[in-house]
Amino acid sequence: MSRINLLDSSVYNQISAGEVVDNPSSVVKELVENSIDAGASEITIMIEDGGIKSISVIDNGHGIESDDLPKTVLPHATSKIATTKDLLTISTLGFRGEALASIAAVSEVTIKSKYIASDYAYEYIIKGGQTVGHNITNLAKGTSITVNNLFFNTPARYKFLKTKKGEERKVTKLVQDFVFSNPDIAFKYYADNNLVYQTTGDGLKNAMYAVYSSDIADNMVYFNLTDKNHTASGFAALPATSAIYSNKSRQHIIINSRIIEDNALSMVIQNAYGDKLMKRTFPTIIVDIVMPFELVDVNVHPSKKEVRFARAKQVYSLVYNAIKNALDNEIQQRQEKLFKTTFHQDTEKEIKEVLSTTDSHSQYFNPTPINYKDATFSTDLDIYKYSYVAKLKNDKDIFESIDEIELRDNIDSVKEFFTNVENEQNKDNYNIIGQLFDTYILIEYNNALMLIDQHAAHERILYNKLLTENKQDLVAQELLFPYSANVPKEAMDIIAENIEVFNNLGFEINLEDDKINLTAIPFMLINMDIDSFLSELIEDASVFGQITNINQIEEKIAQKACKSAIKSGDKLSGAQLDFVINYFIEKGMPLQCPHGRPTIIKFTKQEIEKLFRRIV
Repeated sequence: MSRINLLDSSVYNQISAGEVVDNPSSVVKELVENSIDAGASEITIMIEDGGIKSISVIDNGHGIESDDLPKTVLPHATSKIATTKDLLTISTLGFRGEALASIAAVSEVTIKSKYIASDYAYEYIIKGGQTVGHNITNLAKGTSITVNNLFFNTPARYKFLKTKKGEERKVTKLVQDFVFSNPDIAFKYYADNNLVYQTTGDGLKNAMYAVYSSDIADNMVYFNLTDKNHTASGFAALPATSAIYSNKSRQHIIINSRIIEDNALSMVIQNAYGDKLMKRTFPTIIVDIVMPFELVDVNVHPSKKEVRFARAKQVYSLVYNAIKNALDNEIQQRQEKLFKTTFHQDTEKEIKEVLSTTDSHSQYFNPTPINYKDATFSTDLDIYKYSYVAKLKNDKDIFESIDEIELRDNIDSVKEFFTNVENEQNKDNYNIIGQLFDTYILIEYNNALMLIDQHAAHERILYNKLLTENKQDLVAQELLFPYSANVPKEAMDIIAENIEVFNNLGFEINLEDDKINLTAIPFMLINMDIDSFLSELIEDASVFGQITNINQIEEKIAQKACKSAIKSGDKLSGAQLDFVINYFIEKGMPLQCPHGRPTIIKFTKQEIEKLFRRIV
């Protein structure tokens, strides 16, 4: 049996380096976190050859005292914690004391620093864990650390690195994370002497525009929600835009200024989007969660990317509702704008003036902000609601957002008037051009060209009718043999709180003790996998503290709608074209089909004229 040896520092530092420093991005992470903890408001990051050749991090923080410079590369040396109690309320980022020691063990490190209360700056040089020099140097303020020739004395580790560009991409993603988690710090990031990012440190929105192109940043919606202990805010990509990707590389989850990776939170994000996303796509999103430090444990993993929440369900519920509510509100507003123009108050006076000279019809107008509905005329006293652009007898262009017409007398005269208005509206407000490739409906509307995917649009019509308008297929179908399953008490309580959700969809659920009994399901879902549905439901309730996964029901409704909808390649008649367009003018055009694909794409006249170089 071999004797037990006490390892030399040069050996155990290299072992520790293997745990903390496995690629250039991990070095950048440790150095930038130290700069942030030092109170820096400006940080510059420079790499060469993906960071393998050189990494430099320069900050304007409070600096390191000369006597402390040699300690920075000793194992377990840190200024961030002093006792075990400090581990329970960690508020700094780079608290692990072996980081610089591990980096210095496998590279050539030069540290320059000017302590805030010192008259001089000092330089400390170490190579492969051995001190080379400690001298006075020139530096205005803060700290500059340069790491050269990473893994020069452990060449076997090179084979585990990616290509130079591959390592650069990892550093770039890390810098994005730092920019978003510290939007009040001004960052500069150079790769091979080329400026990649530069931020001004004036907030998350500007940081987002500095990192992402405007076509992505312009399609992000802000969200913010607070409960007793937590706040969740940030920006989430609107569905069916250029900000949706096939991977999670543009998802940034931040806890108390620390970037983390949390599979449960990723699931919460996807659930918040629901059917707004296409399958296997992921949104660009920045989620910034703030909470008391004692409610989150960051000392779970050496990389500190994983955390443990004291009140996980509260966090998940807050994030889910913050994102979902913001998306729902923004999408609804955009849908309302799609087939409606904006009301201008200065037009109201013009309308009344015109109407006062147009027979005696002005007495029937009382503008109120209500929803558009098609008029159906009769000889009885009715209220008609309109939204239109029209030309009246004096050929003036007028606009009224919505009119409520109360018919008291002279019904026939008013009826003739509105028939004329409706005809003018159809001519001036939109024009159905026809079909393209037997797949897309082309419409000219408000100086724009609208391309509507006929299958996606009709699928959404059927889906809406099945889910919200026509309840026939959602009535309860009694099961011949009731289904029973044992459920954890925690999940049982949540299911009980949401029992009406299921009843309204055609389910009949009875709860007793620790058992759930399913006696009926929606008629249209009689072939559903009940085992799978309930297991997902229970898991959802247990993990997130609420029921968010009603998606399985809606997915089956979406499948039914998809099978019944007009297909790509179907030639449509004029009546079918009118049906699709009129439905969406009345109900509002949804931006997506039930599977998350866009239903409509808009090209403005200005955008088209730019393509033809008519305007610049």
